[in-house]
Amino acid sequence: MKSNIVNLSNYPIGMRGMDGLLEGARFFIKGIVREAFEEIWNEKNYSPITDTPLLTTGELCKRWNITPDTLHNWEKQGKIAKMPLGGRKKMYSLKDVEEAEVSGIVIAKAS
Repeated sequence: MKSNIVNLSNYPIGMRGMDGLLEGARFFIKGIVREAFEEIWNEKNYSPITDTPLLTTGELCKRWNITPDTLHNWEKQGKIAKMPLGGRKKMYSLKDVEEAEVSGIVIAKAS
């Protein structure tokens, strides 16, 4: 059985340039894939919202002195919008949190 591996050192110098060409092609393709991945990732994570600080579920529950179950119920009621990050992870825009506090939509328990 013949091997498909080519040893470029057996070829004239002009043919060794193929190694550099292949490496350049790999670099180019990796760049395209990386850009596509970042574009998809940013779309999935709602990048237009990320110009404001984000809070985790734990941080928001502590700020409002509520349980994660209460926060989940308030999400379903539309009192606060979540920003899904994939799986069960989610974050909350500080801007949305402050708007909910100022408008009186969310009434936190007393500390």
